[in-house]
Amino acid sequence: MAPPQTMVPVTFGSASERLFGAFHSPTPREGESIRTCGVVLCNPGGWEAFASQRAYRILADRLAAVGFPVLRFDYAGTGDSAGTDLDPGRVRAWLDSVGAAIDELKRRSGVSLVSLVGVQLGATFAAIAANERHDGSIASLVLWAPYLTGRAYVRQVRAYRLLNNPSAAATPTEYEEAAGYVLTQETVEHLSKLDLLGSPSAPCGQVLILPRDAQSPEEKLATRLRGQGASVEVAVIDGYVQMMQEPRKSVLPEAVFDKVVAWLGEAHPQLAVVDRPPVSTQPAVLEAAGYREEALFLARDERAFGILTLPVTRPSQPKPVVVWLNTAADHRIGPNRLYVTLARRLAGLGFTSVRFDPSGVGDGAAPELVAVAHPYSTVRQGDVRDVLDWLSTERSAQQFVLIGLCSAAFVAFHAALEDPRVVSEILINPQTFVWREGDSLELTVKKSFGSNRTYRQRLLDPSSWKRALRGEVDLRGIAGVVAKRVVARVTRPARRLLPQRPGALLDVEGALRRKLMRETDVLFVFGENDAGLDYIQGHLGALGGGLRRSKRFRFEVVGGTDHTFSPHAAQAWLSGLICDHLTERFGP
Repeated sequence: MAPPQTMVPVTFGSASERLFGAFHSPTPREGESIRTCGVVLCNPGGWEAFASQRAYRILADRLAAVGFPVLRFDYAGTGDSAGTDLDPGRVRAWLDSVGAAIDELKRRSGVSLVSLVGVQLGATFAAIAANERHDGSIASLVLWAPYLTGRAYVRQVRAYRLLNNPSAAATPTEYEEAAGYVLTQETVEHLSKLDLLGSPSAPCGQVLILPRDAQSPEEKLATRLRGQGASVEVAVIDGYVQMMQEPRKSVLPEAVFDKVVAWLGEAHPQLAVVDRPPVSTQPAVLEAAGYREEALFLARDERAFGILTLPVTRPSQPKPVVVWLNTAADHRIGPNRLYVTLARRLAGLGFTSVRFDPSGVGDGAAPELVAVAHPYSTVRQGDVRDVLDWLSTERSAQQFVLIGLCSAAFVAFHAALEDPRVVSEILINPQTFVWREGDSLELTVKKSFGSNRTYRQRLLDPSSWKRALRGEVDLRGIAGVVAKRVVARVTRPARRLLPQRPGALLDVEGALRRKLMRETDVLFVFGENDAGLDYIQGHLGALGGGLRRSKRFRFEVVGGTDHTFSPHAAQAWLSGLICDHLTERFGP
């Protein structure tokens, strides 16, 4: 049995731009004492918010455990909140989101004082929002690695873009784009006006500043705040870099958490019984043009947490429910928030979707107590089966579409093998369909190579030869993996004629043929330079080989993207492909 949930999903904010949040109550019953100060956690920006989601969830649980009511939330146009990063007025909307979160926490918990805690751009927003608050409700601030100016953040985003795409320097763009997230030129302009050192007064009386490292410039901010009468502590504690990695590698900053919990406990030791509104039993609902979303717990023991996206207008003919699957330890919004935007677009086309976090991931049950299942383990397939069972029982769903990227494509492939309710699967950049218990994911990652096409292109690039001569390229490893791929493709016709031996590895082509015979649609999507393209073509032949003769099989390859489809143009292409594919198959 999974541990009990420790958070309640909530929606709040203006009618035009609703926000999603998670409230962590320090006590389950009315009439018990809690801290008289609550805590609002302010996310960093863009990809960093995605990387730190688990850390924020666990920090909220730890603060609630010592008596603080806590609210986590997504800014307008981010995470599960309404809107997109291309909407106008983003900076104002983000700052207003902090204000709305303060009001929601006070309303929901009954406290009158609030502490704002933020990392990176979230720390910057926390300090500015506190300065804009004139009701005396901001009691303290915890600022971890704050940007002293918005211009510094824009410089980092631009540097990331140029580092990963040097040719972009000569190409005019409508926006700054980094790691799959976008800042419009208006957003860049408004961010560039933010300046923590330009505030005429301290935002509150007590401030804890946690610099990113000993060379960070936060001492300037501390000096200014002390001059304005605030009590400021500066503590340099390692943990930022280890936390800001892709979610499966992110390490909890334990020492930082200990410091934040202890500092807030000392700053706000008061306990009292406060009047709180009764807890609603209705699901948190977010409505916007074209869709309606419900946040709820699902699967047995409610150990999974999901967002159900429903069309506002009932479709003229029944459609399967689209289920988005998590890659590794990524939470439900998907890479680059792709699952959110696609689910809402599909709702406009009449499709119901669910994106969910299994136990130990995102907002699934007890991420600090439950180990994250290996991304290729059979546990993940069981998670999918439980969610499909729940949807069948509670929402009368009869057919499903599974969509996943990388390891989530592996899970979708195997879950569909065992479940005839799956009538379509969309597999994006899968790397393998064969996994033995005990195999190391880290070993596989270290041994991963680019596609054969990538190496053919680099043969014509003089800089690649220079790197090879300097010993910076694993020529032996590349030659070995390319040779194996060539042998696999050449010998594939002969291998198909041999009988399948007991205990032999999965016959990928045979498994796909069985799915097609039972009328399950299969769509493969690959970036042209993705290593998984060579893997699957070794099993099936070029572009899917003979399977292409089936009207239920489709194989698409796209250029100009990376493994997670982070370029904005690639996201738009993938979104259009998936929507067109599903409407062609299941009706407009």
